[in-house]
Amino acid sequence: MASWLYTPALTLVPVAVSIGLIYASCRIVNTSVADLVSAASQAAPKVVGAAERSTQGPLPTTGAPEDSIQVPLPSPVVFSKEQIESISAVYSKAKVWLWIVIALHAIPGILVYFNLRKVPKLWSRIWPKRTLISE
Repeated sequence: MASWLYTPALTLVPVAVSIGLIYASCRIVNTSVADLVSAASQAAPKVVGAAERSTQGPLPTTGAPEDSIQVPLPSPVVFSKEQIESISAVYSKAKVWLWIVIALHAIPGILVYFNLRKVPKLWSRIWPKRTLISE
């Protein structure tokens, strides 16, 4: 009963997965390196530093932990020019390989075309000849 669902699922599930993975790869590979560097600096762990309380001037401190406030300080992430160039080189190679993978997806596309268009036409030409032979 569920066999009518089996054949389309064998085709649609891999196609949907391929489209999703290719879309995600395109989004990642076509991101500018400047955006990646800024995202890396924002995602870097923050350094926690101690700042003294200042309400109306400095209060006398006893050295206890409650006398200081923990303040997250931004930790600058600095990428050298060589690192940015190597990231750009990796991304340019990844773009080439992505286009190769997209081109390789044409092979199953051609096979699906033949199975859906050409094969039924061929069978429609074969079956009338078969009935003549069997008579």
